[in-house]
Amino acid sequence: MAMGSFDANREPEGWVADLSASGAIADAAFADLTTVISRGLRRALAGRGVSEADLEDFVQESVVRIHQKLDTFRGDSKFTTWAIAISIRVALTHLRKRRWNDVSLEALSRGNGLAELQTDESAAIQVERNQEISRVLRVMQRVIQNDLTERQRVVLLAKLAGMPKESIADQLGLTSNALYKATHDARKALKKRLIEEGIDEEEVREAFMDASSTSEVPTR
Repeated sequence: MAMGSFDANREPEGWVADLSASGAIADAAFADLTTVISRGLRRALAGRGVSEADLEDFVQESVVRIHQKLDTFRGDSKFTTWAIAISIRVALTHLRKRRWNDVSLEALSRGNGLAELQTDESAAIQVERNQEISRVLRVMQRVIQNDLTERQRVVLLAKLAGMPKESIADQLGLTSNALYKATHDARKALKKRLIEEGIDEEEVREAFMDASSTSEVPTR
């Protein structure tokens, strides 16, 4: 490829080879990748109020992350699609952590729990408005508020709201291992109570439309 020409349409193997090379070939590939990621993030983050400085930071971190993950690219999609997906995850992780900087676990636990999460799109929990799903959520709300210990309740609400585990651990003064145990105990307690209420895992899963959120549903 001639120096100075932008080539976002390399074959997937070409991207991997060029980014793994050295000298002028690698420099050109990294410049092209930076352009691709910058364009992709601008589209994906439009309307989120992301500053130019933040965007530049996200792009730089994404390029580094993509380079580190080159050996995981399997060619199931276009390389640029795969790379932009990684960059979006990088950006959203930072934005999600920033969202919780000024949120305390105490305030969250005093709030209306799942009722508040239902209208919070950034928590990635979208509630389908039908009678059965509303019933499941009402039971979960009651169990979390009334039948769990204070720590179990706080941990579950924070996890369901999407608060990063680092933020939860810091505010509770827990190590990573202690937080893992607290989360496990909370999920186990909630599952037991939901079963007693006649609600199974499938009903809970159906209450949450975003598939990425189901991994946080405490029924496993």
